[in-house]
Formats: sequence, structure tokens, C-alpha cells
Amino acid sequence: MRNTDMVKYVGFSNGGKGTTGYKVRFAVDSVRRTKVLAGIGCTDITWFELPKDMTKADAVQYLQTFAKATPSISGQVYQDAISKAVSRLVSGDNS
Repeated sequence: MRNTDMVKYVGFSNGGKGTTGYKVRFAVDSVRRTKVLAGIGCTDITWFELPKDMTKADAVQYLQTFAKATPSISGQVYQDAISKAVSRLVSGDNS
């Protein structure tokens, strides 16, 4: 999925192939994407439906605001994942 593609869901997963810790995830179809993520070993997969279709950069900025008001995802592990996604998608750091 390209960064300019539109997504309907944004969320988190823990672990998975080659990944440690929590990571921000994006999806057009949350059911199909959950199956793919579970298949590569991700756990604790959580989705939030966006108010409208958004690019990944817009979705992560929305998630940043949404997380501050949502106690279940306001923890440090989620904030760290959001910060990494913002750095990569919004600030333009593609590393």
C-alpha cells in the first residue's frame, strides 16, 4: 500500500514478522487485514474506523489527536508507535 492510498481504518498491532513492539497499522478492510497480520504473528490487533477515508499521513495525524482523548490507547507504547509513524509519514523520514 502506497502512502497516498486512502484507508478506512487505523490501528495498532504488537509484534509480527521482523517487528518488535507496537506498530501503527492501516487498512481498507479491517477483517482481511486482521487475518493477514495474525498470519505473520501479530497480536493485540486493534482498529479504529476513521470518520472518512484518509491518506496514511492524515490517518496518523487523526490517530495522534484521537489517542490523547482515548484512555485505552493513551499509554506510552501506543504514543511511541504513533510518534514513529508521524516521523515516517508526516515528516517525510522514509527510513
